[in-house]
Amino acid sequence: MTVKFPEVWDLDVLFQGGSDSKELRLHMDEATPKLNEFEKTAQRFKAPTSSGDAEMVANLLEEVNALMQHLSQSGSFIGCLMAQNTEDKKAAILQSESSSLHARFDASLQKIQQDLTKTDDAVWKELLSHDLLKEFSFFLNEWREEAKMQLSEKEENLITALSMDGYHGWSQLYDMLVGEIKIKMTIDGEEKTMSVGQANNLSSHKDAEIRKESYEKLEEAWTDKEDFFAKTLNSIAGFRLEVYKKRGWDNVLQEPLHMNRMKQETLDAMWGAISKNKQPFVAYLNQKAEILGKDGLDWYDVDAPVTESTQQFTYQEGADFILEHFGKFGPELQKFALQAFEKGWIEAEDRPNKRPGGFCTELPMAEESRIFMTYKRVHVERGHFST
Repeated sequence: MTVKFPEVWDLDVLFQGGSDSKELRLHMDEATPKLNEFEKTAQRFKAPTSSGDAEMVANLLEEVNALMQHLSQSGSFIGCLMAQNTEDKKAAILQSESSSLHARFDASLQKIQQDLTKTDDAVWKELLSHDLLKEFSFFLNEWREEAKMQLSEKEENLITALSMDGYHGWSQLYDMLVGEIKIKMTIDGEEKTMSVGQANNLSSHKDAEIRKESYEKLEEAWTDKEDFFAKTLNSIAGFRLEVYKKRGWDNVLQEPLHMNRMKQETLDAMWGAISKNKQPFVAYLNQKAEILGKDGLDWYDVDAPVTESTQQFTYQEGADFILEHFGKFGPELQKFALQAFEKGWIEAEDRPNKRPGGFCTELPMAEESRIFMTYKRVHVERGHFST
């Protein structure tokens, strides 16, 4: 490959100007009248009484889809702004506004879902067999099942409203606290101030002292704010558990299982398979400890290289490697990945003030995705990657 792929994603193609974007402001302002109309639609909506209501439901689905895409476009963009720069205060304000818009949408959608549960089962079956609704039967059934699991419309609306300054508010505070953590490290004689994500990337550094120092400084930073983190995490979990209690859910996994369309038996089977087959992984870790000259692995040695590195992969080389091997699966996969690299869908630059971790988010109106991460040169050892 001769093309130089950008390491910083292109967000201006979506809304130019970041958190100061006039295009984004206009897009979010346009959501208000759309939400006003949707709220009126939700209030007028009544439980279908015959298959003749199929067109009404189909029109409703079109309105829901259009509004969801509109809100997701700006919500995902703002999430990208928050991830790429934890010090972007304007983006934080926009995130709160976006969350409020989503809460209004969720409240109206909950009302519609509650109405769908009132539809007679025989009528419901006829509706889903109608040509206009056949292809939507899966998630219409899912909507109906979700509503049956919940409280009354008024109670669920109250939960949604309170979650803005409760559940989601605590979550945003946690993100802010993580973003404020700075780790000072001296590497190759150069003193650097690193974000949590950058410091985490040192877990695979070839120098054991650097791995250990970054681990200890991260532990020190978390300990320094342990009361704040304990409060935020307990409040997030407490809000969720109290909601579960009010709904009469006695299994804390009920919602995540439903969201992932998974049965408890499936989860149990997965964990059972892991438990039964963990010995090879235990043996690997013990062998790694032996190679490193230790009786047991310290946490900061789990990702440590075990041989002298002979090659490093830059971001460009890593991208070429992915494209080459994706091509062995099929040209369509390779073509799609190439598009993501070329068009700047990937945020990979190693710089301060980025959030730790990584994610992929959709931008439905643009029919694009964005991938967030912090790339670090990859060492290749014995044919395996260590990142």
